[in-house]
Amino acid sequence: FKQQQLSTSYDKAMDALKRDQHRHAVYMRNLAYDECKRQWTQDILDARQHEELKARRLAQVRARKQEENYTKQLKASSARRQQQEMIEHLRALQEIREAEREEV
Repeated sequence: FKQQQLSTSYDKAMDALKRDQHRHAVYMRNLAYDECKRQWTQDILDARQHEELKARRLAQVRARKQEENYTKQLKASSARRQQQEMIEHLRALQEIREAEREEV
């Protein structure tokens, strides 16, 4: 009878150990899954942040180029305007000289 009782106690202890091992295995599996999920989420956030940063830099480059083009256009139109004013001034001088010649 004592042998059977010891055997039963041993079986109960082994069952309890197996349950604990199983619980621990499930816990570790869930822990690993949670860590993977956290890492995936972080990777997604990092990728999104990288894309946003790239988009921001691209927008800055475009804005800078647009500003440079605008500045070039302003300089060119200013130069054309100055050139046109100079031509008009020279024509006016030429007309004055021609008028002076006609008077003489």
